[in-house]
Amino acid sequence: MDILQNNKPGKYLQGWLSMDRWNYLLLIFYVFTMPFISAFAYSGTISIPLVLAVILFLLMGIKVMNSARFPHGFIGLDIVIIILILFLVTFTFIINGLGNSKSFNHTVGYLSTFLLFHITIKFTLFAIANKKLVFRRVLQWLAYITIFSAFFSIIEFFLSNVLGININNYIPRPSANEAFYDATVLGLFYRARGFAPESGHFSFMMELFSPLLIYYMYFSGFCKWNKIIKGLFVVFVILSFIFAVSTASFAIIPVAFAIASLVYVTSILHYIKKYLFKFLPGTALVTLIIFMLISFLSFYSLIFLSLIDKLL
Repeated sequence: MDILQNNKPGKYLQGWLSMDRWNYLLLIFYVFTMPFISAFAYSGTISIPLVLAVILFLLMGIKVMNSARFPHGFIGLDIVIIILILFLVTFTFIINGLGNSKSFNHTVGYLSTFLLFHITIKFTLFAIANKKLVFRRVLQWLAYITIFSAFFSIIEFFLSNVLGININNYIPRPSANEAFYDATVLGLFYRARGFAPESGHFSFMMELFSPLLIYYMYFSGFCKWNKIIKGLFVVFVILSFIFAVSTASFAIIPVAFAIASLVYVTSILHYIKKYLFKFLPGTALVTLIIFMLISFLSFYSLIFLSLIDKLL
């Protein structure tokens, strides 16, 4: 009777077999593999994140059929807008694209992208019972993978340009075009591209992930890292943008900072007033780093050469 009443191993095993546990593990693994859209992919379409998203989609279908309802808070304005977009895409295909293979491919692409990478992932986030834990862990792993991607791009840049070693030659990629992608600017230096198909894609990924890293380190309350470590990781992210030499990033990031500064101008002024003696040394340090990058890495020359390369 004691064994039946205190069946702790059974409860532990039951917990591991629960759908919540598998949703949680697959979601964390999905977050970890998000940068690998080219590296270690089976083909140009089939990648590790896609496979995990499909599995989560199937689990979503099973859970909806079992409960006959959606999680509380799942149906929001974003889902309504996406459903309307999917309806328009499907309706347009039926009216104009029926029998057109290219239109069919685009329609399938739009439908699968919305269903797998937004609706499925949001459903998984809302379906897990312990939402606070899953939010913290997802944010934490997004921070880890952003730091890892930034650090890898820095190593990639220096190995290629200083030692002449192209580390991408040792990373499996789905096609010859991606495996032997020419990441040089006017044949002068090699641009970092991380695990993405090309440097612009890598920069776009970092533009999406980096704000979440900053939020995790400085505003979430979850991160207990040393201030020096946090500052070092911010430098890693900045260097990853510079070494990718994506012209879009050099335009988008300053504009984003300008808009954010206008939106939070009151909070920024309050912070400067309250922490003036912390703000001045920090600003001086950032200015010094930018000056060193301009002087020793010819920062403006990199941007100029990249623009010329794209226009030729």
